[in-house]
Amino acid sequence: MVSSIIPGAAGTNVLGADTRYARPAQPQRREDAAGGDKVELTGAAINSARDSVRAGMAQVHEALAAGHDAQATLVKALDLAKAGDEASLADTLKAYNQRIEAAIERGASMR
Repeated sequence: MVSSIIPGAAGTNVLGADTRYARPAQPQRREDAAGGDKVELTGAAINSARDSVRAGMAQVHEALAAGHDAQATLVKALDLAKAGDEASLADTLKAYNQRIEAAIERGASMR
């Protein structure tokens, strides 16, 4: 029965260890480990990444603005419906529809 396990302990004093196939420890050199790993960033790559992030953030801002507009329109529509002002309700919903159509023409989509 083994009473303790010592990491890295492999020798003749380890019970049950078969030393016939033991390999000598070879420390891996740092330059060998990272020899094939290389990353080079050009100014164009950084600019492209920056433009991509900027475009993504613009989409997020537009989506947030559309959500805020939808919420404000719903609150206004609820107030108009409670008041029974059908003409103003129709105008509010028509204006909201025009804003949504304009966003879709600019490339917005819902997924």
